[in-house]
Amino acid sequence: MVVDLKELNKIVKQKLSKISWIEPGTPAVLLLPDSRVFHASALFPSSLKGDELRKAVLERTQKEIPLPFANAQVALSQGEKKGDKLRTTVYAVEKKVLSGFRQMFEATSLFVTTAEANSQSTYRCIQKYCGSELKASLNSSDAVMIADLGSHWLNVSVYTSSGACLYTRSIPYKQFVRSKNLSTKLSQEIVDRIPGFVQEIVLHFMQEGLSIQHVLFSGVEAWDERLLSKTSTEEKQISFMRVGDVLKIDALEPKDIHTFGVSIGAGLRAAAPLAQNNQHNLLS
Repeated sequence: MVVDLKELNKIVKQKLSKISWIEPGTPAVLLLPDSRVFHASALFPSSLKGDELRKAVLERTQKEIPLPFANAQVALSQGEKKGDKLRTTVYAVEKKVLSGFRQMFEATSLFVTTAEANSQSTYRCIQKYCGSELKASLNSSDAVMIADLGSHWLNVSVYTSSGACLYTRSIPYKQFVRSKNLSTKLSQEIVDRIPGFVQEIVLHFMQEGLSIQHVLFSGVEAWDERLLSKTSTEEKQISFMRVGDVLKIDALEPKDIHTFGVSIGAGLRAAAPLAQNNQHNLLS
Protein backbone atom coordinates (compact mmCIF):
# COMPACT_ATOMS: atom_id res chain seq x y z
CA MET A 1 0.00 0.00 0.00
CA VAL A 2 1.40 3.39 -1.01
CA VAL A 3 0.78 6.12 1.55
CA ASP A 4 0.77 9.83 0.70
CA LEU A 5 3.52 11.28 2.92
CA LYS A 6 1.72 14.63 3.22
CA GLU A 7 -1.36 12.94 4.61
CA LEU A 8 0.77 10.77 6.87
CA ASN A 9 2.55 13.90 8.06
CA LYS A 10 -0.76 15.40 9.20
CA ILE A 11 -1.76 12.21 11.02
CA VAL A 12 1.58 11.96 12.83
CA LYS A 13 1.43 15.57 14.03
CA GLN A 14 -2.16 15.17 15.21
CA LYS A 15 -1.33 12.03 17.17
CA LEU A 16 1.81 13.50 18.74
CA SER A 17 0.01 16.66 19.81
CA LYS A 18 -2.26 14.55 22.05
CA ILE A 19 0.60 12.85 23.93
CA SER A 20 1.31 14.89 27.05
CA TRP A 21 4.55 13.22 28.16
CA ILE A 22 6.55 14.10 25.04
CA GLU A 23 8.89 16.97 25.87
CA PRO A 24 11.10 19.00 23.51
CA GLY A 25 14.12 16.93 22.54
CA THR A 26 12.59 13.55 23.35
CA PRO A 27 14.73 11.03 21.43
CA ALA A 28 13.01 8.90 18.82
CA VAL A 29 13.86 6.22 16.27
CA LEU A 30 12.48 6.43 12.74
CA LEU A 31 11.44 3.01 11.45
CA LEU A 32 11.67 2.60 7.69
CA PRO A 33 9.67 -0.01 5.76
CA ASP A 34 11.94 -2.92 4.87
CA SER A 35 10.67 -2.61 1.30
CA ARG A 36 12.49 0.76 1.09
CA VAL A 37 15.81 -0.37 2.58
CA PHE A 38 18.31 -2.21 0.38
CA HIS A 39 21.08 -4.26 1.87
CA ALA A 40 23.95 -6.60 1.05
CA SER A 41 26.14 -8.61 3.40
CA ALA A 42 29.52 -10.28 2.99
CA LEU A 43 32.65 -11.33 4.87
CA PHE A 44 35.67 -9.01 4.64
CA PRO A 45 39.19 -9.29 6.10
CA SER A 46 39.14 -8.05 9.69
CA SER A 47 42.37 -6.21 8.94
CA LEU A 48 40.45 -3.68 6.83
CA LYS A 49 39.59 -0.54 8.79
CA GLY A 50 38.10 2.91 8.28
CA ASP A 51 38.09 4.34 4.75
CA GLU A 52 39.82 1.29 3.33
CA LEU A 53 37.06 -0.98 4.62
CA ARG A 54 34.29 1.35 3.48
CA LYS A 55 35.75 1.59 -0.04
CA ALA A 56 36.10 -2.19 -0.38
CA VAL A 57 32.61 -2.84 0.97
CA LEU A 58 30.88 -0.25 -1.20
CA GLU A 59 32.66 -1.37 -4.36
CA ARG A 60 31.51 -4.94 -3.84
CA THR A 61 27.97 -4.34 -2.61
CA GLN A 62 27.10 -1.75 -5.26
CA LYS A 63 27.04 -4.69 -7.69
CA GLU A 64 24.28 -6.30 -5.61
CA ILE A 65 22.22 -3.25 -4.65
CA PRO A 66 20.23 -1.73 -7.57
CA LEU A 67 20.13 1.73 -5.98
CA PRO A 68 23.10 3.93 -7.02
CA PHE A 69 24.96 4.92 -3.86
CA ALA A 70 25.27 8.47 -5.22
CA ASN A 71 21.49 8.77 -4.70
CA ALA A 72 21.40 6.94 -1.40
CA GLN A 73 22.04 7.35 2.29
CA VAL A 74 24.32 4.47 3.18
CA ALA A 75 25.20 2.88 6.53
CA LEU A 76 27.53 0.02 7.45
CA SER A 77 27.34 -2.37 10.38
CA GLN A 78 29.58 -5.24 11.42
CA GLY A 79 28.55 -8.57 12.88
CA GLU A 80 30.07 -11.92 13.70
CA LYS A 81 33.68 -12.88 13.06
CA LYS A 82 34.53 -16.03 11.08
CA GLY A 83 38.21 -16.88 11.14
CA ASP A 84 40.12 -13.82 10.01
CA LYS A 85 37.04 -12.26 8.42
CA LEU A 86 34.25 -10.06 9.76
CA ARG A 87 30.72 -9.84 8.38
CA THR A 88 29.93 -6.35 7.15
CA THR A 89 26.46 -5.34 5.99
CA VAL A 90 25.58 -2.31 3.89
CA TYR A 91 22.15 -0.69 4.22
CA ALA A 92 20.97 1.88 1.69
CA VAL A 93 17.84 3.98 1.32
CA GLU A 94 17.05 6.48 -1.39
CA LYS A 95 17.82 9.99 -0.12
CA LYS A 96 14.48 11.45 -1.16
CA VAL A 97 12.61 8.61 0.56
CA LEU A 98 14.51 9.18 3.80
CA SER A 99 13.98 12.94 3.52
CA GLY A 100 10.24 12.45 3.06
CA PHE A 101 9.96 10.42 6.25
CA ARG A 102 12.20 12.77 8.24
CA GLN A 103 10.11 15.80 7.29
CA MET A 104 7.19 14.35 9.20
CA PHE A 105 9.00 15.08 12.46
CA GLU A 106 10.56 18.48 11.69
CA ALA A 107 7.72 20.43 13.26
CA THR A 108 7.41 18.16 16.30
CA SER A 109 9.26 18.15 19.61
CA LEU A 110 10.85 14.78 18.88
CA PHE A 111 14.58 14.52 18.27
CA VAL A 112 15.08 11.76 15.71
CA THR A 113 18.43 10.15 16.50
CA THR A 114 18.25 7.03 14.36
CA ALA A 115 16.67 5.65 11.20
CA GLU A 116 16.66 1.89 10.74
CA ALA A 117 14.81 -0.92 9.02
CA ASN A 118 11.60 -2.01 10.71
CA SER A 119 12.71 -5.64 11.09
CA GLN A 120 15.91 -4.63 12.93
CA SER A 121 13.77 -3.12 15.67
CA THR A 122 11.60 -6.23 15.87
CA TYR A 123 14.65 -8.46 16.21
CA ARG A 124 16.04 -6.24 18.98
CA CYS A 125 12.80 -6.69 20.93
CA ILE A 126 12.97 -10.45 20.43
CA GLN A 127 16.57 -10.65 21.65
CA LYS A 128 15.79 -8.51 24.69
CA TYR A 129 12.63 -10.16 25.97
CA CYS A 130 12.70 -13.81 24.87
CA GLY A 131 13.31 -16.48 27.49
CA SER A 132 16.78 -17.83 28.23
CA GLU A 133 16.13 -21.16 26.50
CA LEU A 134 14.95 -19.55 23.26
CA LYS A 135 17.76 -16.97 23.38
CA ALA A 136 20.35 -19.73 23.67
CA SER A 137 18.77 -21.53 20.74
CA LEU A 138 18.67 -18.36 18.62
CA ASN A 139 22.29 -17.55 19.43
CA SER A 140 23.44 -21.03 18.46
CA SER A 141 21.51 -21.04 15.16
CA ASP A 142 22.95 -19.95 11.83
CA ALA A 143 20.05 -17.58 11.22
CA VAL A 144 16.51 -16.72 12.28
CA MET A 145 13.59 -15.64 10.11
CA ILE A 146 11.14 -12.89 10.99
CA ALA A 147 7.91 -12.89 8.99
CA ASP A 148 6.00 -9.65 9.54
CA LEU A 149 2.42 -9.56 8.31
CA GLY A 150 0.86 -6.13 7.97
CA SER A 151 -2.51 -5.20 6.56
CA HIS A 152 -1.35 -5.37 2.93
CA TRP A 153 2.21 -6.75 2.87
CA LEU A 154 4.25 -9.73 4.01
CA ASN A 155 7.85 -8.88 4.83
CA VAL A 156 10.34 -11.68 5.43
CA SER A 157 13.78 -10.96 6.92
CA VAL A 158 16.61 -13.30 7.86
CA TYR A 159 19.11 -12.27 10.55
CA THR A 160 22.25 -13.78 12.02
CA SER A 161 22.39 -14.14 15.80
CA SER A 162 24.57 -11.02 15.96
CA GLY A 163 21.90 -8.95 14.18
CA ALA A 164 23.24 -8.78 10.63
CA CYS A 165 20.52 -8.86 7.97
CA LEU A 166 21.18 -11.55 5.36
CA TYR A 167 17.95 -11.29 3.41
CA THR A 168 14.75 -9.31 3.19
CA ARG A 169 11.82 -9.46 0.81
CA SER A 170 8.50 -7.64 0.80
CA ILE A 171 5.50 -9.01 -1.07
CA PRO A 172 2.00 -7.54 -1.37
CA TYR A 173 -0.71 -10.05 -0.52
CA LYS A 174 -2.26 -9.55 -3.95
CA GLN A 175 0.60 -11.65 -5.38
CA PHE A 176 -0.61 -14.61 -3.31
CA VAL A 177 -4.22 -14.56 -4.44
CA ARG A 178 -6.27 -14.63 -7.60
CA SER A 179 -9.04 -12.41 -6.26
CA LYS A 180 -8.60 -8.65 -6.70
CA ASN A 181 -10.87 -7.90 -3.74
CA LEU A 182 -8.76 -8.17 -0.58
CA SER A 183 -10.20 -7.66 2.87
CA THR A 184 -8.17 -6.39 5.82
CA LYS A 185 -8.06 -9.92 7.22
CA LEU A 186 -5.92 -12.76 5.93
CA SER A 187 -7.91 -14.89 3.53
CA GLN A 188 -7.56 -18.66 3.72
CA GLU A 189 -5.84 -18.53 0.33
CA ILE A 190 -3.09 -16.32 1.75
CA VAL A 191 -2.72 -18.51 4.85
CA ASP A 192 -2.37 -21.58 2.61
CA ARG A 193 0.34 -19.98 0.46
CA ILE A 194 2.65 -18.66 3.19
CA PRO A 195 4.17 -22.03 4.26
CA GLY A 196 5.37 -22.71 0.71
CA PHE A 197 6.87 -19.24 0.47
CA VAL A 198 8.71 -19.70 3.76
CA GLN A 199 9.98 -23.11 2.64
CA GLU A 200 11.48 -21.61 -0.53
CA ILE A 201 13.57 -19.20 1.56
CA VAL A 202 14.64 -21.92 4.02
CA LEU A 203 15.76 -24.15 1.13
CA HIS A 204 17.69 -21.28 -0.43
CA PHE A 205 19.70 -20.82 2.75
CA MET A 206 20.21 -24.57 3.11
CA GLN A 207 21.87 -24.53 -0.31
CA GLU A 208 24.09 -21.71 0.97
CA GLY A 209 25.07 -23.85 3.95
CA LEU A 210 22.96 -21.99 6.53
CA SER A 211 20.11 -23.55 8.51
CA ILE A 212 17.03 -21.66 9.70
CA GLN A 213 15.49 -23.41 12.70
CA HIS A 214 13.17 -20.67 13.95
CA VAL A 215 10.54 -18.57 12.20
CA LEU A 216 8.94 -15.81 14.29
CA PHE A 217 5.72 -14.21 13.11
CA SER A 218 5.14 -10.55 13.93
CA GLY A 219 2.69 -7.87 12.85
CA VAL A 220 -1.01 -7.35 13.42
CA GLU A 221 -2.23 -9.97 10.95
CA ALA A 222 0.21 -12.62 12.21
CA TRP A 223 -1.81 -13.10 15.41
CA ASP A 224 -4.19 -15.21 13.32
CA GLU A 225 -4.07 -18.74 14.81
CA ARG A 226 -4.74 -20.34 11.42
CA LEU A 227 -1.32 -19.17 10.27
CA LEU A 228 0.57 -20.79 13.13
CA SER A 229 -1.41 -24.02 12.81
CA LYS A 230 -0.86 -24.24 9.05
CA THR A 231 2.89 -23.60 9.10
CA SER A 232 3.58 -25.86 12.08
CA THR A 233 1.71 -28.70 10.39
CA GLU A 234 3.52 -28.45 7.06
CA GLU A 235 7.05 -27.66 8.28
CA LYS A 236 7.65 -29.90 11.29
CA GLN A 237 11.44 -29.47 11.29
CA ILE A 238 11.15 -25.72 11.80
CA SER A 239 9.93 -24.06 15.00
CA PHE A 240 7.19 -21.55 14.18
CA MET A 241 6.08 -19.10 16.86
CA ARG A 242 4.37 -15.77 17.35
CA VAL A 243 6.40 -12.97 18.89
CA GLY A 244 3.72 -12.30 21.49
CA ASP A 245 3.78 -15.91 22.67
CA VAL A 246 7.52 -16.12 23.38
CA LEU A 247 8.32 -12.68 24.82
CA LYS A 248 7.58 -11.62 28.37
CA ILE A 249 7.22 -7.99 29.40
CA ASP A 250 5.65 -7.11 32.73
CA ALA A 251 2.22 -5.44 32.55
CA LEU A 252 1.76 -6.27 28.86
CA GLU A 253 -0.49 -8.96 27.43
CA PRO A 254 0.91 -11.31 24.76
CA LYS A 255 -1.20 -9.76 22.01
CA ASP A 256 -0.02 -6.25 22.95
CA ILE A 257 3.61 -7.39 22.85
CA HIS A 258 2.94 -9.00 19.48
CA THR A 259 1.31 -5.88 18.06
CA PHE A 260 3.73 -3.30 19.45
CA GLY A 261 6.95 -5.32 19.57
CA VAL A 262 8.51 -3.28 16.78
CA SER A 263 7.77 -0.04 18.64
CA ILE A 264 9.21 -1.49 21.84
CA GLY A 265 12.38 -2.37 19.96
CA ALA A 266 12.62 1.20 18.68
CA GLY A 267 12.12 2.51 22.21
CA LEU A 268 15.00 0.37 23.46
CA ARG A 269 17.35 2.00 20.97
CA ALA A 270 16.05 5.52 21.64
CA ALA A 271 16.56 5.04 25.38
CA ALA A 272 20.06 3.56 25.10
CA PRO A 273 21.56 4.47 21.70
CA LEU A 274 25.14 3.62 22.66
CA ALA A 275 24.16 0.02 23.40
CA GLN A 276 23.23 -0.46 19.72
CA ASN A 277 26.13 1.44 18.18
CA ASN A 278 27.13 -1.60 16.13
CA GLN A 279 23.75 -1.64 14.36
CA HIS A 280 22.97 0.40 11.27
CA ASN A 281 21.81 4.01 11.48
CA LEU A 282 20.79 5.59 8.20
CA LEU A 283 21.11 9.07 9.69
CA SER A 284 24.83 8.73 10.44
